[in-house]
Parts: sequence; structure tokens; C-alpha cells
Amino acid sequence: KKEKKEVASKERGVVLEIRFRELAIPNAKAVLLENFYCLADCERYLKVLQAEIDWKQQQVNSKKILGLSGDPRQVNEPRLTTFMSDEGIRYEYSGRDNVGVGWHPAVLE
Repeated sequence: KKEKKEVASKERGVVLEIRFRELAIPNAKAVLLENFYCLADCERYLKVLQAEIDWKQQQVNSKKILGLSGDPRQVNEPRLTTFMSDEGIRYEYSGRDNVGVGWHPAVLE
């Protein structure tokens, strides 16, 4: 793991040091950025996430997740989810088709 430190600019309102850390993941390039957003931005994004995103608790086929055979048993996911994506993107999870809802403007900032 490599760690690189950079002092954030005051113009962004950041008071904490931004920390960059490369993660050692085989066949991938992954970087963790800590303290990237200032507290005011974090509070604003939290409000957007809570008030403007259409979170859903959907059902999944528990037997398909566990790799079991037999009649499907539908259970509620233990979390709220949403799937933002470019138009036309879909994926299947536990026998359920997921279709992207587009990107919220705050996510695109």
C-alpha cells in the first residue's frame, strides 16, 4: 500500500488533509481518497441522498442468492437501494432485472 498526502486548497473549504492511498487489488487500479469533500459538501450531499433519491427496498430470491434449488423464496433486501446508470444499462441480481434510473445531477458534479 502506498500512501501519498496532499494539503487541500482553502478555496474548496476543506480543512482536513486529503489522503490518497493506493489499494493493492490484483488486476485492478484502486485508489482511496479520504477527506476529499469538505464538511459543508458532505452535509449537502447527505441531504440530497435523503430527500431526492428514490430509494427502494426490493425483494430478492433468497434461494438463488444462496445457490439452493427448489421453489423461489422472495425476501426483502436488508437495505435500501437505487441503481443509477447511463440509459439502457441493466443487470440481473437474484432473478430480478435492474434498470438504471439515470444519474442524479448531484452525482454528476
